[in-house]
Amino acid sequence: MRLAKFGVCAGRCKPNAVQGLRSGAVGSAGLPSCRHRAQPATQGILGAAPQLTAALTVSSLTQDLAPLDIGHRLLALTQLLRDHAELWRPLPFVELQAPWQLRHPELTSWLDGLSDGQLADPNQRWLEQSPPWLADLAQRILALSALPWLARPPLGALGAVAMRRIRGRKVEQMAGFCAAVLPQMAAEPGETVDWCSGKGHLGRTLVRQTGAPLLALELDPELVRVGQQQCDHLGLRARFACADVLDPATAQWLHPGQWVVALHACGDLHAALLRAAIERQVRGVALAPCCYNRIAAAEGRALSLLGRAAHLDLTATDLDLIHREPVVANGTDWQRAQQEQAWRLGFDLLQRQVTGSPTYRTMPNFPRPWLRLGFGDFCRSFAALDDLQLPPSLDLAPWEQLGWQRLAQVRRLELVRGLFRPAVEAWLVLDRAQLLVEAGFQVQVGQFCARTASPRNALIVAERPGGRDRQS
Repeated sequence: MRLAKFGVCAGRCKPNAVQGLRSGAVGSAGLPSCRHRAQPATQGILGAAPQLTAALTVSSLTQDLAPLDIGHRLLALTQLLRDHAELWRPLPFVELQAPWQLRHPELTSWLDGLSDGQLADPNQRWLEQSPPWLADLAQRILALSALPWLARPPLGALGAVAMRRIRGRKVEQMAGFCAAVLPQMAAEPGETVDWCSGKGHLGRTLVRQTGAPLLALELDPELVRVGQQQCDHLGLRARFACADVLDPATAQWLHPGQWVVALHACGDLHAALLRAAIERQVRGVALAPCCYNRIAAAEGRALSLLGRAAHLDLTATDLDLIHREPVVANGTDWQRAQQEQAWRLGFDLLQRQVTGSPTYRTMPNFPRPWLRLGFGDFCRSFAALDDLQLPPSLDLAPWEQLGWQRLAQVRRLELVRGLFRPAVEAWLVLDRAQLLVEAGFQVQVGQFCARTASPRNALIVAERPGGRDRQS
């Protein structure tokens, strides 16, 4: 079995420095945990593009990550997730009582005592007063899930002209991605393939630095047209092709001299990239995966041999945990979201009573204006939508109150389940990295941007050893 160093280029490179993990604290495994706010680097990479200069930030904290095999980390996460499956796999809004509640009454009691303000604390200070075993478990999860910052040396200006159509958080994402991969790509430039390119912002930015030609693969003909036009205007050697990357024939575009890059390729799209890159023996891959819940086949959720052999068997519901991260909202949006959840939960309790079934019933989407109805009218409208007969004389008001009580319980139980969110995502990232290790690549895994820029901030950078020599 081939194993690569975690945070280290397998075989020949020195360990990367850990720059600005999410916390300055060191976890139980000697790994920085996860909440350190990044500080500006001494040099930006953009010169004339101030947004991107500000985007490339690293922490003043620098600490070596103890070398750890990607495969070994993957197995450690597998064991952790298996051992504590009852804490994260059951869905609080489906199960009226979590399986662990009878075994851990102290945890239930502590959760019940949390205020709404504590629940909303993004820094999870509520853990300070949690049962000691839960706090220790949370530290272990963070230690096993932590990714180092990939090395991001100062680079030349990417150019304000090329970047003027890129806005918001995408600026910071692209800046971090480019800084992490350009040192390897620029050492001996080969054609860059922008996988699911859109208008080709990422590929265009990279080849302006390396001078290499660009091949952009995109399904939407209009994006292909606009992207080609923009590259022609800049005088770049670029060709845009209208291609469905899920079609196995698309792999024919790839060859051993290329680097294939993708920023937030969703689900099956990034799985197809990895399979094609391995099949066609490309020189390198730089991938920031995304939307793991958009993988159609259950057997595709684990891609590596090691990941499949682990038999963690992640379900679609398990993958949804990654993308159900709480979002802080204000005012009307927050109130409406809370109302919808409480009313849905109230209706769920009602339908269990009416049907005599103790199980959760999947609830369809409904028109948003229904939230402006009274709860009784909402329930009757929803029942009609769901083909459920409600007794005409049934008093529905008590079920609204029960819904709000159930929401308070669900929010507290979700705190425990949410602790495992980084572990599930780290498992998936390392599984994809391990697939490339098994195919003979030298692999690095780490963060390329702050979570404020994107919660999907993991980047896999892989290069074939001796790949440059084979091209000559």
